[in-house]
Amino acid sequence: MGLHVSDADVAAFEKCLYLWQRMLDVSGVKLPKRRLPAAVEDEIRESMTNCSKCGSKAACTTWLATAEDETSPPKFCLNREIFVRLKAA
Repeated sequence: MGLHVSDADVAAFEKCLYLWQRMLDVSGVKLPKRRLPAAVEDEIRESMTNCSKCGSKAACTTWLATAEDETSPPKFCLNREIFVRLKAA
């Protein structure tokens, strides 16, 4: 029995990944292109999981459309604290 992934699943994943990356960019989080400590990698994975489970994607999309660079994520963002920590790291 093989894994079946629908076009809708792929589209939902791509939208989530786009929102996650935009939120990192707007928040001023710069992830280095090198191996990170395990704890930091765990937080990055946790933030991606949070985004995939988030029920505020419409609000996120709207917020990101007008957000200025170097702005902390909105209070509804499940990753707000993680992104603040990643930016400080």
